[in-house]
Amino acid sequence: MAEVDAPTAAGQRRKGADGRSRPVLTAAKLQRIILRTHKGSNRALILLVKAFRSGCRLGDSKQENSTAKFVIESSAVFNHLLVYCIGNMHRILKRKLMGAHGQKQQVDDSENNTAGSSKPFLPANCKPWNALKSLVVSFLRNAVLLLSTVRPCCPTAPFIARVVVLVPDCS
Repeated sequence: MAEVDAPTAAGQRRKGADGRSRPVLTAAKLQRIILRTHKGSNRALILLVKAFRSGCRLGDSKQENSTAKFVIESSAVFNHLLVYCIGNMHRILKRKLMGAHGQKQQVDDSENNTAGSSKPFLPANCKPWNALKSLVVSFLRNAVLLLSTVRPCCPTAPFIARVVVLVPDCS
């Protein structure tokens, strides 16, 4: 059972099974991370990917969530986090990758190409790829884990159509 540490300025912290203290992801904290991500904060993007990883591995009994960055106690926060990340993370990551090239075209879900170009979007050719590669890989790895645990009747095709731009060999 998790024990409550003394609340800090950042919020409550919980001790996990391994004895390490982790911050509790609240609705307010998640909203702040999302707003900072929209403003272009790289640190907020890292926190959002770590929160997504924590959410995807919430029921993982093998690891007992020992590598999780956050503790998620509320089902509403869990739902909001997963729905937001599945629906928007591909767009956020693509904007980050395209921003370094000065390409300010609108990121469209229906096209895999950049606007006005016949060449496909290749993330590895972008300057910030080395900095964002681990975030993209982490997001895709955890999204695949999440999709592998959902029921077969759940619609996964819309999500796969969105993230295919981050995996150019599949497009």
